[in-house]
Amino acid sequence: MDELFPNFNRDSVQRIWKSAGEPPWMLPLRLSAFDRFIELELPRWKIAGEGKLEARYLPDWRYTDVSRLDFSRQSPSEFIPPKIVVAQEDEGKVAALPLSQAAAEYPRLVKEHFLSLFDWAGVKFSALHAAFFNSPAFVMVEDGAQLSSPVKISFSNSGSSHISSHALVILGENSSAAVIEERSARNSLCTHACEMILADGSSLDYSALQLHDENSLDFFAVRSRHCPNASLAHFSAILGSKFCKASIAPQLAGEGASASVRSFFFTNGNQHLDLSTNAVHSSSRTCSDTMVKGVLDGSSTSVYKGAISIAANSIQCVSDLNEHVLLLSEEAHSDAIPSLDINNNDVTAGHGASVGSVDPEQLFYLMSRGLSKSQAQAAIVEGFFEPLICGLPSEEVRARARIAIAQKLSGTKR
Repeated sequence: MDELFPNFNRDSVQRIWKSAGEPPWMLPLRLSAFDRFIELELPRWKIAGEGKLEARYLPDWRYTDVSRLDFSRQSPSEFIPPKIVVAQEDEGKVAALPLSQAAAEYPRLVKEHFLSLFDWAGVKFSALHAAFFNSPAFVMVEDGAQLSSPVKISFSNSGSSHISSHALVILGENSSAAVIEERSARNSLCTHACEMILADGSSLDYSALQLHDENSLDFFAVRSRHCPNASLAHFSAILGSKFCKASIAPQLAGEGASASVRSFFFTNGNQHLDLSTNAVHSSSRTCSDTMVKGVLDGSSTSVYKGAISIAANSIQCVSDLNEHVLLLSEEAHSDAIPSLDINNNDVTAGHGASVGSVDPEQLFYLMSRGLSKSQAQAAIVEGFFEPLICGLPSEEVRARARIAIAQKLSGTKR
């Protein structure tokens, strides 16, 4: 038993497997992950003797201390079916169902791709997810299929328990699709993973909204593998949870592949967000563009670690990375840490970052036009996010993002 997670045990793993109705081959995977979860310590950052970095001290956790978090009241939940909606006209083009069912109907695909983009054995929370995932979804788009409407996936939980959601999305060759994912939990420990497998010439528009309450803890990771000429437009909005550790990393493995990553966050109170992105160019003539925008109020804190990685044999790549943060209070704090790991000179890559406060002249101008201070500040925040939101391809997602920002500004419960 793990003293930090006293309610997470081997019997719970077997109960989840049984309640989900998964095939027999998935249980050994879960149990192997559980054994690794017990072995691993909480990730920490510390330089050991003689300047060496010990294995359990991970640089990615340098600005985030999870040892102060209380996991003792959390308990693993049995199977929580994700809500999946597919437009009637697309039903013959896509398989969208709980992963447990997909493991029986598409065993080869699930065995090949499930957890294939994650080193689940390397970090304690990743191993926890692999052992206790209880709300997984599977989406598979046929070769050449063009979906007319987004597939909608909703993961939700209302109790003080663990929800471990997972989305495995596989696009066939020359197919195109849009997926809208929404996650909401109350008083919960949340772990989430999204894996996107994009075949040659496929195109995916993936939008994700994180809307947890202020008492939840959230750990999530997004990974994509791009075959030649595959493209991804990924958008994420991070608005909830008192603690969030997030990672987004497209892997551009095929020539001509591309990824556009757009993310925004809005924190207040004592929320803490640790967000990292890494555009990995492992093939030539690949393109990536990452833009992150954030607003912090109260005594909230954020750290953004943005990276571009270009391999030595990946020539003629184009990559851009930007983060812009707006601080609404003197107590809020944000760190930006860009990193470029570029191993050849036949590329175009750049990065930029800015952190600033509300312009007093802008505030004065709006107040002189009859707005109260709070109304003027809200208008500035909405205007700060609007260029990013306007670039989203889905009108539904644009509207949902604007509503979420307005609710955050007004303090309305989502």
